[in-house]
Amino acid sequence: MNIGIYFNTEKYVGGVYQYILTFLDCLRECDKYNYFVFYASEDFPVTKYHGNGWKLIDLNHEVYVKSNVTYYLNQICKFGIINPHKIILNRFLHKKFKEYEIDLMIYLTPAVDSFGTGIPYIMTIFDLQHRLQPNFLEVSADGIWEEREYLYKNATKHASAIIVDSEIGKEDVINFYQIPQERVKVLPYVSPTYILNGISEVDKRDIIRKFNLPEHFIFYPAQFWPHKNHINLVKALHLIKMKWGEVISAVFVGSRQERWGEFDRVMNLVRDLKMENEIKYLGFVSEKEMIALYSTAIALVMPTFFGPTNIPPLEAFSLGCPVITSNIRGIREQTGDAAVLVDPRNIEEIARAIYQVYIDIDLRKTLIENGYKIIKNWTQKDFSLKLGSIIDGCISELPNVDNIYQESISLPKEIANEKALWQVKFQVHIDLWNYYLSEGKDSQAEKSFKEALSITEIPEQVRFYVLVAFGNYYSIQKRYKEAEEKFNRALSVEGIPDSEKVFVHYDLGSMYERKGDYKKAKDKFETVIDLVKKWRWGMLFGDRKIFEGRTHFHLGIIYQGMGEKEKAAEEFKQCLNLIPDHRKARENLKVIQMDL
Repeated sequence: MNIGIYFNTEKYVGGVYQYILTFLDCLRECDKYNYFVFYASEDFPVTKYHGNGWKLIDLNHEVYVKSNVTYYLNQICKFGIINPHKIILNRFLHKKFKEYEIDLMIYLTPAVDSFGTGIPYIMTIFDLQHRLQPNFLEVSADGIWEEREYLYKNATKHASAIIVDSEIGKEDVINFYQIPQERVKVLPYVSPTYILNGISEVDKRDIIRKFNLPEHFIFYPAQFWPHKNHINLVKALHLIKMKWGEVISAVFVGSRQERWGEFDRVMNLVRDLKMENEIKYLGFVSEKEMIALYSTAIALVMPTFFGPTNIPPLEAFSLGCPVITSNIRGIREQTGDAAVLVDPRNIEEIARAIYQVYIDIDLRKTLIENGYKIIKNWTQKDFSLKLGSIIDGCISELPNVDNIYQESISLPKEIANEKALWQVKFQVHIDLWNYYLSEGKDSQAEKSFKEALSITEIPEQVRFYVLVAFGNYYSIQKRYKEAEEKFNRALSVEGIPDSEKVFVHYDLGSMYERKGDYKKAKDKFETVIDLVKKWRWGMLFGDRKIFEGRTHFHLGIIYQGMGEKEKAAEEFKQCLNLIPDHRKARENLKVIQMDL
């Protein structure tokens, strides 16, 4: 029996990345099946999983562009189009999975590829916060609510099993999507594998010295999403200073998530409160550095609004770090009596909890002891055994593959008439485009695409996104002439800011690089560097530094291909300055330095 695993997560996402690696490590213990890892991320640790009997299939070149297609189609959602995701190249993945005779897929993160590729699957759902707390823009704005709803509604309907973190998570999936409870499997998070590596006292001291950290500090590893609530934590620390006269420092790590502006709001508040010497932001840190920070901190303080459960408390429990976290629905299921719980909206309550843990050594010892007990009661071995049981159950009741695939590519029943809203007509033509492609009727698909673009009421911004999405699609198909034409048409659309067009230049550069046209590729990536320095832009690639770093990596590859080794080395160095853990940049730089 062949089990496929879909890996498309990158390091900058933080806790989810660590969860996925831990999931894979636990899956190693379920060794009765043949495993095939399809990875579409440069951060997949190939060397770690190579040679353990698993087949590793690199999808980076093909699926990289697919992620761009999905991004641009997501942007269309905000114009009232609810279902643009049928253009996500499921046909490519369907063929890839069939090539390796996959019987069951495991999606380690929620993915529209799951129900669109026609292979029975298991999928993990971390939360349904777009339903529970749509007031947070990161789960509702710019079509994100529609994107998430389309994904979860369809994925839960077709999945052989949905894995959730808790009984509360199970309750939410059943209530919102009416899924039979026997198909929703509770598999609580387990402490990440990297924690087991440990760290010496010498290394720990060196890391604390490297960051010039104070003797006492609280720690919060979290990306700067609004729901992570850094603002109230800073206010709480300021209140402690004003009310009790104690100066307690905080260390933040994680991506800035510049799209939402939360990092700037937090740092502006720090400046307004004159707390620059008390708040330290370290950016993205290594696993060793994470271990050092946890094991040295007074406490993990995590006043997040989202749950039901989270991974950082488990990391803290494992490393003897007291935990203060939010009293949100479901958290007791994870933390028991090993954490001080606070109302994330109540600044005084957060402040009082931090101050109490700071001054009370016995309380800290009790929290640490209770945390160790939780870790011992649910281990990676327990996780592996339950995961194996879930897989066995799905294997024994595999559904009809043809039914899944046909539902995912079904033809609309009626063509929208001339009086229909432009969104409806547009959606119908896009659905037809995808259907004809799935049936191998390329000429009819092309006609449907042209008809979608010919609808006169389409706003220019929608036209821009569609052109770029299809440019990426044709690029994957190696129909480079058509891709180039679509990209250039997109660049000519008026009224689109350079902060959006920067991605089109990047996509064009990537396409020219794949073609081997290094001169054009170099010009495009240099344009990207210029624009990145000039404009503030969205989150397609997450952190701005990561986007800029990857552009330098591409320039390094191009100069390497052109035989200009010194320039290539410089670009790889710039990449590593921005993304220290970029494996391929480090490997390529090493090769060049040996030659030089």
